Amino acid sequence: MDWGGAFEQSPGGYDIDRLPLRVLPLHGEHTISWLTRWAHRYGLSPGQLLTRLGAPTPAAPMARIEKHLLRYRTTITRAAGLTALPTGFDTNQRGGQLDRYMAGYHDLRRPPVNRTRFCPACLAESGGAWRHEWTLALQLVCSRHQVLLVRCCPDCRRQRFASPAWMSSISPPWVCSEPVPDGHTCRSRFPACGRDLRTVPTVPVSLDDILLQARLWHMADEAAEDPEVTTAACGFDVTRRDLFDAVLELTVEHLGEPGRLYRRDTDPQTTIAALRAAFTVVDQADAAAAAGVAGQHRLLHPAGTVTPIGPDHVLTRRRRNPLLASIRLGSLGPRLSPSSQLVFRTGSERPRYPAARTSPTGPPPPGATQLAWIPQQLWPDQLTPWIPNSDHRGRAAAALMLAKVGSTRPWRAIAIDLGLPASFASYPPTLVRHLQREHVWPAVVARLDELATRLEADPPPIDYQTRRWTAASQDLLVAAVNHARAELDPVHGWVSILEITQTNGFGGRPQMSANPTVKSGTSTSLIPNTGDSALVTEQGKTTIADTVVAKIAGIATREVSGVHALGGGASRAVGALRGRIPGGRTNYSQGVAVEVGERQAAVDIQLVADYGVSIADLAAGIRRNVISAVERMTGLDVTEVNIEVQDVYLPSDDDDDQDEQDQGSRVQ
Repeated sequence: MDWGGAFEQSPGGYDIDRLPLRVLPLHGEHTISWLTRWAHRYGLSPGQLLTRLGAPTPAAPMARIEKHLLRYRTTITRAAGLTALPTGFDTNQRGGQLDRYMAGYHDLRRPPVNRTRFCPACLAESGGAWRHEWTLALQLVCSRHQVLLVRCCPDCRRQRFASPAWMSSISPPWVCSEPVPDGHTCRSRFPACGRDLRTVPTVPVSLDDILLQARLWHMADEAAEDPEVTTAACGFDVTRRDLFDAVLELTVEHLGEPGRLYRRDTDPQTTIAALRAAFTVVDQADAAAAAGVAGQHRLLHPAGTVTPIGPDHVLTRRRRNPLLASIRLGSLGPRLSPSSQLVFRTGSERPRYPAARTSPTGPPPPGATQLAWIPQQLWPDQLTPWIPNSDHRGRAAAALMLAKVGSTRPWRAIAIDLGLPASFASYPPTLVRHLQREHVWPAVVARLDELATRLEADPPPIDYQTRRWTAASQDLLVAAVNHARAELDPVHGWVSILEITQTNGFGGRPQMSANPTVKSGTSTSLIPNTGDSALVTEQGKTTIADTVVAKIAGIATREVSGVHALGGGASRAVGALRGRIPGGRTNYSQGVAVEVGERQAAVDIQLVADYGVSIADLAAGIRRNVISAVERMTGLDVTEVNIEVQDVYLPSDDDDDQDEQDQGSRVQ
């Protein structure tokens, strides 16, 4: 039929804008399928029909034509005598859930649309109507005829509507209009395939496969309608959206990559097997059983992409499903390293992955303990009896461990952020080893997680991080330390001084539950290098001679840049004479006097400083180095290090001594 121009419009009792031959879309039919059937009814190609309707559309595959026709919605519906276009123009909620998952978990904003599958029996019964649900990536079976959907034409191996050829074809919608590969010459066009898709052979499926497909879409509908409603799965309360995402995550892990959900070369039977394994995991009664079944199907592998254990930059690379994280991390909790147990929060009922930071300088992500909530020393009575209130170094190490909860920051960075020396990062691992030997580490992890949860729900009124930055001013810090020394009770070590002066003491402590009990015979000291736990034990007492401590302090002092020599004038002269005697050895304890008790030690040092060195900074460096060396090697608690600078060395002193020696000699 050749109309040769525009449609003839005559007011015969009906809308003059409507075409005389009305073709209604079938229930669930895709828009492009309806448009193809409508054009075939008039003996036109879809492109010719759209042009005559005043909606000129360039030749393109189905996915692009859908978006282009949105601007002509009113024109097309009026000409067809419809109130609305078929569902193909609207976002299907099942497909929307798939797209949301791909964008949220794999950052795939525009997943490819699958146009390959169809049911030959449905095409024969409906007169060539292609259902909209066939475009979904996980629509694998036809429940009406209990067969697998066919992926492509068996003759040309191409997808119907995948190329622009359907726009210029006048063939019925059940006939393949795709061009045949290598079926043309340089002077001819590609011939159309012409295969009748209603006669394509199919593969039957079982009733279990059909029920599996129906269950998947039921979960998708629930996730779209009520995403935040919780349901029980593997012993946890999880939202419907997270449960649906967990099934898709397991399916993708079984297939190997998310792209295989959309690729036409993926065997539907393989996808069905992946879905069945995913449902088997989430149907278990508890997390332990789910982890065991996942291991049988080689899912949730610690080195995989869904539930990795490390490294740290991989953990926050993309979103992690909370249900799958609880299953995997809960089963691996006791075997993880202590740092990983804090990062994954295995002390809680729902272990989870640390959330990714939105920016390097932005606030910590949800689930991570913010530094503004944590002082340099943990509040008193929070980890007693494991950490006594008098163990200030242990409480400072506990503050670092609290900041590690839910965070991938290294110990060194946390120490610096809390205003502590970077070298203090070695204390938390030492503390953890001691807790493990005392068999109380799991209880400490649970208490730290409880404390982090309470801080997140009710942050303290004090912004400790702001106060630490304020106290970075040297003048303010010196004034605060002098005030603390004059007004407050004596405190142990520099950690307590910094905590009191920079964080306003112990204010803002959270309210915790009653302290747990500790088994009898357990030491109450957390730092293993204190006298109570290292030198005096139930099996005996260790005594360290004064010369040992003096030698360690002397070597540590000489390691500090700016120290020219140790000792007074007489001791330096004796040391110089000893150095000239053949076979004489260096006296490393020269200029060092110590007092050693059973648990504590005090050190006095006499030295000569190099000219130009800040004596105050030099003394501070010597104290840090001596305290660290003595406490680390001996286990003694260094109460004080007194430094006496007796002289300042000038380079010209050596020249003067050499001139005096030359003048006093009578022979050469």
